[in-house]
Amino acid sequence: MKIQYGEQALEAEVAEGVTLLEVIRDAGLPFSAPCGGKGSCGKCEVLAQDDGGTRKVLACRTAAAGVQQIAVTDATAGFDLELLHHAVDGHEFGVAIDLGTTTIAAELVDLQTGDSIARMGHMNPQSVYGADVISRIEAAQTGQLETMNRLIVDALGTMITQLCTKASVASTSLRRITLAGNTIMEHLAAGLSPESIGVYPYKPLDLFGRTIPLWNGLPPVWFAPCISGYVGGDVVAGMLSKQPLPTLLIDLGTNGEIALQTRELSVAAATAAGPVFEGMNVRYGMPALPGAIKRVRYDEVSDELFVETIGGMRPLGICGSGLVDLLAILLLHDLVDESGRLLTADESSSPLASRLLSFEDEPAFKLLAASDIVVTQKDIRNLQLAKAAIAAGIETVLDTADLARTQLASLAIGGGFGQHIDKDHAAVVGLIPAALLHKAVFIGNSSLNGMRKALLNPALRQRMISLAQTTRYVELSTDTRFSESFIENMGFE
Repeated sequence: MKIQYGEQALEAEVAEGVTLLEVIRDAGLPFSAPCGGKGSCGKCEVLAQDDGGTRKVLACRTAAAGVQQIAVTDATAGFDLELLHHAVDGHEFGVAIDLGTTTIAAELVDLQTGDSIARMGHMNPQSVYGADVISRIEAAQTGQLETMNRLIVDALGTMITQLCTKASVASTSLRRITLAGNTIMEHLAAGLSPESIGVYPYKPLDLFGRTIPLWNGLPPVWFAPCISGYVGGDVVAGMLSKQPLPTLLIDLGTNGEIALQTRELSVAAATAAGPVFEGMNVRYGMPALPGAIKRVRYDEVSDELFVETIGGMRPLGICGSGLVDLLAILLLHDLVDESGRLLTADESSSPLASRLLSFEDEPAFKLLAASDIVVTQKDIRNLQLAKAAIAAGIETVLDTADLARTQLASLAIGGGFGQHIDKDHAAVVGLIPAALLHKAVFIGNSSLNGMRKALLNPALRQRMISLAQTTRYVELSTDTRFSESFIENMGFE
C-alpha cells in the first residue's frame, strides 16, 4: 500500500485482517487517534483510494484490504524549529526535553552561557495509540510497549539531531540531556511497562531521578524524579519555578496536575481532567498548533465574534484556550445555562442566538459564518467535567494542607494550555477560582523550564529528588472530599 504522509511517499506492507490505523501504526508515523482506535472520536480520518474511487474514512474502522493508497495528514506539520542564538564554537551543550502526552518540546542549551540556542516541538508519535495516558497503558497491556518505546526514542533522537543541525552544533559537543514527563511517559521512554499504574494502588515500577542511556553516541538521559504514578517529573520540574510561598502550581496539559508548596510542606495530586485542554475529545478540537483558534472575542458594538489563530492562519480547529474563551462568552450572553446546557435559538434573545443549530442531532454553536467549525453540547460537557475536576482538585489539596485560598501568595499556571488562556474567561468558566484571579501568573512550559535549570545546574537534581520524596501525594480517585467537591463544581455560577 502507498501512504502519502505530508510530502513523504511511503510503501507499507499490509498484513491480513488489519485496519488502516494499524498500517499507520506499523509505519511508525505520528498520527492522532484520540480514542485509541475505539471508533468514538471520529478524528482518525484519512483519504483512502480503492477500485471504487477516493473517499474519507475512519482509519480505525476501515479494513486495509483492497485499499491501494491513503493520504495521511502530517501530524508534525506546523511545529517550528527555531534558532534563538548563534552557537559559540568550542562550547559544550545540553538538551532539555519536556515529554508531553500530546506534544514534545526540546531546547538546545549552551552549558557555558546558559543561552537557549534552538527550540522545537513535535507531536508525540504515541498519539496514534490514543490521546491520554490510560490509552497508552491499555496499548502496553496489548503488547505495544516495545513499539511505543521505539516511537518515542526515535522521535527524541531525531529532534536532537535537528536541533544540532539547525544550530550548526556537532552532536559530539553534547554533554548532558535531561527529560521530564508524567510518570507514564517516562516509563514508556525508558522501555518500562506502565501497566501497574493503571490498577490500584497505581504503583509505578520506577520513580526515576537517574540517568538512562537511550542511544549510542549521545549522553545518557537524566529522567526527572516522579512523585507517584500520576504525578510525574514534569510537575517536580515545575516546582522549581520561583514563586512567592505559599504557591499553588496547576499544570494544565493533557493531564491536570496540582502541586502546593508552603514553607513547611508540599502536597500534590492529579485530576482525571482528560485531554480536553489540548483540544482532544472536542469535535473540531486540536492541539495549540498553527491554524488553531486560540482566542475568541465578542464585539459588543457589531455583535460579532472575532477569532485569533496561532500563526494567523485560516481556522483549522479550536484548541483549549479558544474553547474556554467561547464557553465564557456563551455563559455571559445566556446561551449556556448554569447546568451547562446549550440553549436553542428560540430560548435565547442574544444577538448570537442565530448561531445556535443542530449538528449531527446534537445542539451546537457555529463560530464563524465562513467556517464549518462548531462547538457541540458534548464539547461543552467535556470541558465542564475537566474544569470541575481541576476546581475540586484545588480544594482537596488546599484542605489537605489546612490552607485557605486567601492564604495563597500565588497561583502559577503552567503547561501548553496555560500559555494561551485568558485569565478572566477562565474565572468565568470556573477553571480558576475568581478569588485567586489577581494572584494568577502564567509561567509557560514549567516542565521544560525546570529541566533547563537542571541541565545547567546538576546540583538541582538532588533538590528535585528531595522534593519528589517529601511531597505528600493525595489520591483523588478514592478521596470523598474530591468526589463531593467535584459534584459541587460541575455547574456554572
